[in-house]
Amino acid sequence: MTKRILILLIAAGCVLVANPALGVAQQQSEPQLLITWRARSYAPPAFTGKVLPTLGSLVTASVEVVEGGKLADLSKQTIYWYLDDDFLDGGPGVQRVSFRVTSIRGGKNDLRAELPVYRGRSTVLKTVEIPVVWPEAVVEAPFPNGTFSGDSIQLVGAPYFFNALDGSKLNLRWNVNGVEPANVSSPFALSVAIPKETPSGYAASVMLTVSRTGGSERETADGFAQLVFSK
Repeated sequence: MTKRILILLIAAGCVLVANPALGVAQQQSEPQLLITWRARSYAPPAFTGKVLPTLGSLVTASVEVVEGGKLADLSKQTIYWYLDDDFLDGGPGVQRVSFRVTSIRGGKNDLRAELPVYRGRSTVLKTVEIPVVWPEAVVEAPFPNGTFSGDSIQLVGAPYFFNALDGSKLNLRWNVNGVEPANVSSPFALSVAIPKETPSGYAASVMLTVSRTGGSERETADGFAQLVFSK
């Protein structure tokens, strides 16, 4: 009798090994929560990465449930949202929620969507970590090893993750070796003429300061570039 039971257990194991799709199908039948979010912060138009929120940024998130490879209808489903374990919003069909970042301390916000009851199951939930960053100012200087030549240098200012919807809400100030260039046609681009008598080895320290119009001191960032002229 014991031998017969052992043979049956071995046979069952072989079936599971021969049919791994059974385990996958079971996983796919379980409801999976998907949370997507978007921060209303400024980044250069050519930026293809994830735009991150900063202090004051508006963040909008939404949740979907995937079950059996399809999106479930949540229009009548009760959904609760929590931000860092504090209740944010909720109710039937509340798939979308918005909040503003009120602190950068800790460098993140934990956002949770919770379905207290779903198709007779106990609570189904999902938590995502939303990074929160300080604004950044970058001086784009496309010169190998920081060495340039010619009769001028062209630089681009790239602000990242400011609490602004577009670049018109930002102030950009340039400084080259302690002097603010005059006649800057575009605040996002800097062109500096190099006199013919400039000696090889001349060093140019470039600083870019970006701030948000009407913002606080915390909404200011500096970017730097150290360049060397070579004939």
